[in-house]
Parts: sequence; C-alpha cells; structure tokens
Amino acid sequence: MAAALPRWPRRLAVPGGGLLLPSRPARGLRHPPQLARRRGLRRRHGGDRRRCGARAQGLSHLGGLPRLQHVLPQLPRGRAPPRRAPHAAVLHGRAHLDRVRLDGGGVGPAGGDPGRLRGWVVSLEGISDGGRFGVLAIDHRDSLRAVLAPDDQDSVSAKDITDLKRVLVGALAAGATGVMLEPEYSIPQLLDGTLPASVGFTAALEAQGYAADPEAAATRVLEGWSVEAAAACGASAAKLLVLYRPDRPHGAAQERVAAEILAECRRVGIPLVLEPLFYGLSDSGTRRAIVIETVERFAAMDPHLLKLPFPVDPVHEPDRSVWAEACAEITERCHMPWTLLSGGGNYDSYRDQVAAAVAAGCSGFMAGRALWGEAALA
Repeated sequence: MAAALPRWPRRLAVPGGGLLLPSRPARGLRHPPQLARRRGLRRRHGGDRRRCGARAQGLSHLGGLPRLQHVLPQLPRGRAPPRRAPHAAVLHGRAHLDRVRLDGGGVGPAGGDPGRLRGWVVSLEGISDGGRFGVLAIDHRDSLRAVLAPDDQDSVSAKDITDLKRVLVGALAAGATGVMLEPEYSIPQLLDGTLPASVGFTAALEAQGYAADPEAAATRVLEGWSVEAAAACGASAAKLLVLYRPDRPHGAAQERVAAEILAECRRVGIPLVLEPLFYGLSDSGTRRAIVIETVERFAAMDPHLLKLPFPVDPVHEPDRSVWAEACAEITERCHMPWTLLSGGGNYDSYRDQVAAAVAAGCSGFMAGRALWGEAALA
C-alpha cells in the first residue's frame, strides 16, 4: 500500500507545528511512520542529563508511509516555530490553546511559591512541542503482562517486556513529543540509544500502576526510586499515578500522597504529571461528576500537568455535544494544561475523543495501548 502513496519530500514544513495522530493504529509495526526527529530540545546543565545509561545517539528516519490525520489545532501565530514532519498536510482550524494554560498562570495554593518552576511551556518543553503534547505511553508493567498473556501472566519475563518496549520506542518515539517510561523495564534499559536523544521522557514514580485492591493502601514510590533519581537520569518530568475516588475515604490519603510528591518535585526542580485513575465506576452517569470533582481537587494543588480520562463514557453517551460540554467543563476548572489518557480503549473511539477534547481546550494526548496495543499482540 505504501508504494501507491505519493512520494513527499523527506522534510516538509508544517505551518503552526500541528501534532499528528495516525488515522490507523500500528499493526505489527511493519510500516512504522517516517517522522523527522525533534530538533532544538533545550538541554539543561549544558549537556545530556541521561546518566543512567550510555548517551543516546538517536535513530535514523523510519521507513513506511502511513496515512496521517491532523488532530491538534495549531497555536496562534508567533507562539512557536514550525514543527517539521514529512508527508503531512495541516488543516487550519480555528481553535487554539488558551494562553493561561500554557504560561503558568495558576491560582492554586502553590501559585506564589518562589521555588515553583517558571511557566508551563518552559518546564514541560522536554515532552511537548510549543505547549502541545503527543506523548507515547509505555510505562506499563503488570497491566502489560495481562495484555500479553492474560491466562498466564507469570510466563511473561522482564526481558519480554523490555524487548517489546524497545521495539515500540524504536518505531514510534521519533514521532512523539515525549515518551513515558518506568524504572523497572525501560530506565535505564532504553537510554542506551534506543530512545532518541532529542525526545524527552517522563519517569513513572509509583510502585504499581494498577492494583487489585485500589483501597488496600495509599500509592507509594517504587522502592529504591525517587524524584531525585528520576531527575538524575535525565527525565524531563516525573509522573505519579494515583488510584482515586473523591467520594471515598481512601481519596484523602491519595490527595496527601500527591501533595507530598508535588512538593518534592518542586524542591528537586522537575515538573510533575499527575494522573488520577478511577475505579469502580459501574454507573456511567456518575463518571462526569467524579472526573470534574477530581479536577477541582487536584488542580487546587497546582501540578504542572494533569493526565485525565475522557469525562463521559462514549459507549453510553454517543452525543458529541455532551462530549464537548464535559471537556469544556474540565478546561474551565483546570488552570494548568491537561492531556487525555487512552486507558487501553478502542483506537477509533480514542481518536474521536482526542479530537473532541482538543477542540474544548485539552493540550494533547498521552496514549498507550490505544496506539500500540494491536502491535503488541501481533
């Protein structure tokens, strides 16, 4: 099929730097996208900060010529230099990102903290492109075992997980604004040159991404790992996932954990991506209210970025106008950028959710299995 597509120049300027999402998910990674490596990534302390492994050397351009679909709108003129990506057309949309969510104009309790990082774009530029996020999430652990071998998870070795992540990063990372990694199977393993030096990474902090009993204990940082260790490895940001329900007693403990980790990130000088993950939402009608209340509570802590689920259940609520209203409600209550997680859902549905969320003020996506799930099983 690739031979039938037109031959475009290897480097085609994309006005406004719009982010692109493939119109079809990866299937076995036989034809990975040919995307230009990011250039001009600001390096702190005068050099490559990845000290956990050999200096990343970057990857050559990947073959293949898949169809691409423009999803994220371009920023207002003059906000960011053009992002270059080959064989891609940009649709000029009217929507744009609200400046208050990009310049650190937060009004939460930490708004006057002198130790706070200066500005969302500056502090998060290692995993974004001019304030827009197109992040490849591969920080999965036990949940990845469940995907690969649901009936015999113990048969999936650590090497199996690392090898799969190496393939995914090698094929897809060059086209992302950042990659989400974790310290068990990908840090420092993939910092040997597999991850291009021009692509920043977010380091997961939590000991377990998903728990069988979400209220058994509060989220904890992985033993032997810390915010300081993540920064020392060259991470552009830290990420904390908290299993959370604002209407449960366990929620208060999780809020304390999030506040403590956020304070530590401010002390170290690394931005935090805060990801509340909900559980037990059997009633689809309560989902929107739970998400909105969660946004209000965590936004008051003034994190640098929120990673959120879609606020309505697209299966039970097909009305796109309701989608737009719910996403706009998040934006109204969220004075920092927020991105959309995929949660292992269907790719086509997730693509529609991203489009609706971005049109309502979302700053991009941080997606995992919705993008590469089929490839992992191929």
